[in-house]
Amino acid sequence: MHVYGWKEASGHPASDRKPFPIGESECACCYECETQCPVQAIRVVFGPPKAFIAAVPLVFALIIVSVIYGIVFGPYLGLSIPFYVGWIILVVGLPFFFSPSMYFPKAQEGKSVMDTRAIVDSGTYGIVRHPQVLGCILLMCGSILISQNWLSAIVAVPIFVLFYRYVLKEEKNLIVKFGNDYKCYMQRVPMLNFIVGIMRLLKSRKHE
Repeated sequence: MHVYGWKEASGHPASDRKPFPIGESECACCYECETQCPVQAIRVVFGPPKAFIAAVPLVFALIIVSVIYGIVFGPYLGLSIPFYVGWIILVVGLPFFFSPSMYFPKAQEGKSVMDTRAIVDSGTYGIVRHPQVLGCILLMCGSILISQNWLSAIVAVPIFVLFYRYVLKEEKNLIVKFGNDYKCYMQRVPMLNFIVGIMRLLKSRKHE
């Protein structure tokens, strides 16, 4: 992934040049550098892009404010059916959002549960490949229907775009990390379309 490059290290007792992660943003968390380093001087810790991390507080703020607004003042448009549908979507989104803590193996000491080195395809990961992102989207959609406020919808649009771009980049990284196993997983399980994912899951269980 061309993450490492040479950096001048004048005065260093071992070498005048050191490998440095100049392309850290391109890291696919495949852990190859960690396993190949002869002195085990590299430790890879999973972390999403900074833009994604910055958007998370905004997501929670949007969800909380929209739900409180809908409860206290009622839906802005006064439509009762979308209001109740919003609550259903909100409840459905919760298990998707908490998927990593529910289905990922226990992390190594000092590492995140997202630092998994095996493909997880059970539970919600058997429905969509990125259930936590889907959970965020469902929670936002549900909260928007509860509040029915145009401002909530406007704020949500760029977040949806950011999430989609993050998922596309993550897909490329996961192909590098897991190779053909992930490509086979991609053929079995859709990226974010949970309706198609449920249909495929039911169909596969029916055949079994």
